[in-house]
Amino acid sequence: MTRTYLVECYWPGVTETRLAETIARLAVEPDGSERVRWLDSILVPADETVLCVFRGATAAAIRQAADEARLPAERVVECIQIATNDRDRSQGRTLT
Repeated sequence: MTRTYLVECYWPGVTETRLAETIARLAVEPDGSERVRWLDSILVPADETVLCVFRGATAAAIRQAADEARLPAERVVECIQIATNDRDRSQGRTLT
């Protein structure tokens, strides 16, 4: 069963560019890995913090994907993503 997870990252010196590069690495799945899907991120530059939302089978699978992408995950917790009427919760994107 696929679940939604929040990944909290304290990341000194993080920039939009570094975060975008990390997200690009998350899109590459090694052969045989559990499917992990990045949905969204929020960068809070003043706090050097990044919050990411993922879908995956387990917190361990999310943490492994974060480690492989060099995303400094401090905490991985299951969460509930609340979608507004114009958002598709399963896809993590705005409907057109």
